[in-house]
Amino acid sequence: MAKKVYILSLLFVFLNENYSYSFFGENGDVRIIKANNDCFLEDAPCFNLTVLVEPQNTGNVSKMEIEKIMDIDTIIYSFTNNDFTVFNPNNVYQYLGNNTHRLTEYQKNYSSSSIWYNDPIDITENFTMSVNLYWGKSNQPADGIAFVFHQMPIDAITSSGIGGGLGYTNIKPSLAIEFDIYQNSYDPPDYYYFDPKCDHIDFMKDGNPAHSIANNTVPLQKNLCDVATGDWYKIKIDWEVNPYGGYDLTLYVVENDAHSAGYQLKKTAHYNQLSDFISSITMTNKLVTWGLTAATGGETVEQRVSFDSIVVTSCRDIVEIAATPEDCYHFVNWTDGLGNVISEKAIDTITIISDSILTANFMRDSFNLTLNVKPENTGSAISSGLYGCGDTIEITAYPDSCYKFLNWTNGDGSVLSTEPNYRLIVSKDSVITANFEFDCDTNHTDTFTLTLNTNPANIGIVNGSGRYVSGIQVRISAIPDTCYKFLNWTDELGIVISEKQFDTIIVISDSILIANFEYICSVKFTIWSDTLLLVSPRATNFAIPICISADKDISGYTIDMLSVWIDRNIFYLRRSDKGRVENYADGLITLRNINVPPLIANEKTILLSIIGDILLGADSSDILLENVIFIEDLDEVPELRNGYITLEICIEGGDRLLQSGNSPQIIIIDNPVVGILNVECKVLEVGEHSLEMVDMLGQSYALKDWSVDLEDEREFRFKFPINMHTSGCYLLLLRTPTATYSEKFIIILE
Repeated sequence: MAKKVYILSLLFVFLNENYSYSFFGENGDVRIIKANNDCFLEDAPCFNLTVLVEPQNTGNVSKMEIEKIMDIDTIIYSFTNNDFTVFNPNNVYQYLGNNTHRLTEYQKNYSSSSIWYNDPIDITENFTMSVNLYWGKSNQPADGIAFVFHQMPIDAITSSGIGGGLGYTNIKPSLAIEFDIYQNSYDPPDYYYFDPKCDHIDFMKDGNPAHSIANNTVPLQKNLCDVATGDWYKIKIDWEVNPYGGYDLTLYVVENDAHSAGYQLKKTAHYNQLSDFISSITMTNKLVTWGLTAATGGETVEQRVSFDSIVVTSCRDIVEIAATPEDCYHFVNWTDGLGNVISEKAIDTITIISDSILTANFMRDSFNLTLNVKPENTGSAISSGLYGCGDTIEITAYPDSCYKFLNWTNGDGSVLSTEPNYRLIVSKDSVITANFEFDCDTNHTDTFTLTLNTNPANIGIVNGSGRYVSGIQVRISAIPDTCYKFLNWTDELGIVISEKQFDTIIVISDSILIANFEYICSVKFTIWSDTLLLVSPRATNFAIPICISADKDISGYTIDMLSVWIDRNIFYLRRSDKGRVENYADGLITLRNINVPPLIANEKTILLSIIGDILLGADSSDILLENVIFIEDLDEVPELRNGYITLEICIEGGDRLLQSGNSPQIIIIDNPVVGILNVECKVLEVGEHSLEMVDMLGQSYALKDWSVDLEDEREFRFKFPINMHTSGCYLLLLRTPTATYSEKFIIILE
């Protein structure tokens, strides 16, 4: 009898493109049609390489694949070589020889077992797994087998998940391929499993066996609802790394009867069904554990698995990368997305083993400008230094007393300019000479001193100070620092002498001139308190930091007054490590004379710490920054951001965060429970919560996981079917981020 092939495909997608898949089984051949994505072509690269330029527009980059290398490694399973670890809580597992394992036993209800391969597999490599599944022969089989990928340590697996849990309940993060042979369903609105009528396949995540309505489960066969016919089914799982982002997972099911001739499947996976599993894997490491689980419930069947082989295919690209700088720039190195240096060659050949981003880093060329004076000690030349390629620089020559400026000449002696002020564009290392000649009456003996200062002091540069012959013309100049502008020249009496930044004066007496500058840059300060969570109420000398930042590099500022309010019932002030505490009343703290430390633009710095004792008079308080006054005049009002403090309050049952003396509650509506378990939960904390039920034998059943945000309501209602459980006493557990609460209830089955 000819083999028939059934295919179920699932795409892990990180892009927004749409992919179309069609699958056919015909005469034992598998044909896969993929549209709108050429990344699966054989000549496509193994991985996506992006090359960038930093800084932008400073150079050009290119890449060219030289070779794609595929390595294939085939592993033959052998149970006798201890390749596997067995989890057997209900004593139903048995090794049958020939790499065949019994996972559940006929007529043994509510049982499960699982088998795990000891060596994890790397999901960044392509691989193909081949196993065989067997569901016995029964008119009422239950419950099914699951193929599971996860990242839990094998010895940490404690939840079996009997019945509809198929043995993988609460294994997370995980991805399960579910082969479900039993229908669990209820009339609306009380669906839980959402099982279709026939035996089916679906992809489940994080150990939750409940289907979503949107899952679109696929039947194992087209014309036969029951696969427990005594036949073996060959399962092949193909994992392919998508070179343009994400992964492809294709499942092949091959069985030995003719019930489904001509069957065609088409299934599109939903990204939100898989993203949690993939993100949790890629954020940690790339290795995952894999294995198979099985379970029975009220109905039973003998379920087996046998292992064939695994073929791992690794792929790498040999790529030539090239970087060419623009004018005035030179190549520095290639770095990866984390800033690690990959190569210092502009043209190099590298090996790519994953999706990668490489950046060609360029740096602007710098050149030395050297200014000399000839003859020596006859004047000065201003603006020697190291400059960037393309900079426009103004150089200035100042003659000493009894000398005058002639010209500027370059290294070969050619004249560049006869003006003392000359602009040039830096394009290479240059040596330029200011030439002076003697120009003075040798019989003239009266000399005077010219002293040039700045206001504010040490702000800017002034040129022209010296001792000069009476009546000589002296050129003076004032160069402001960053964030300052030149205003005027004044004498010692404050009388304005000139408003020209560059001017010429005649020296006729000893004189002092002052170059006055004005600050022109505005500074925006931000002052705030961090949020302090779960502080011990026993803490003494507890420091509450007050932080500051500015949008520019600044120093030398002083805060005249800062007001901070904290509830007096939760915090008692002792002192401040900076400034002076002027007043403390009703929680309002007034601080004076606080020196602002030097700040680097947009970097957080601790301004001061308020130190005191934590009190138990309240469970939380705002930290309000109410007012700030700087000694300096500011163009922009400082931004004040409030903080928050909460206490870790110890009461019966453990440490937890409370609000106004309330505590979390579990309310079971209609206890004893008949048919549906109706639960109302009242919670207080932000974070992960879960519900589970425990029978008198200690068997745990996960019911619900959910997360609570600050903006969420704190009351929740849930409904759960209980017909898969027996009559008896149970505990319902509510787990919060800091504690566990319990409530007893009774199940009565009609």
